[in-house]
Amino acid sequence: MRQRVLQTSWEIEEANRTTLLLEILREEQEEQFKFAERELNFFEVLACGRGILQLREDKEFFYALFTEDYGALEVADEQYHQFKQFGGHTRTPSPHVDGDLQKDSQVSGTSTSKVGELVTGL
Repeated sequence: MRQRVLQTSWEIEEANRTTLLLEILREEQEEQFKFAERELNFFEVLACGRGILQLREDKEFFYALFTEDYGALEVADEQYHQFKQFGGHTRTPSPHVDGDLQKDSQVSGTSTSKVGELVTGL
């Protein structure tokens, strides 16, 4: 019986010491967590000067903007391919043709810059 009481008292002592060790470890982990949290906040402010919620809102805004711009790009790309397919090949005026345009513009009274605008507008 005496040995049983002695064993139980040692088990209680072991449980108390284990509890003390775990409390010390918990406090140490809490300090490390608080330090990491302060460090995160410091770098967050340093990096962008904005909070997490503001960054999430910015992310949503920029994603919506990207989606809108991407849609416009897809439309323009499709228009380009349709123009290329149905419009045929265009040719750029050669220097010889430009000379002819100058002669024609002198005869007709149209300025060369206006004719150039008409040609480039096509």
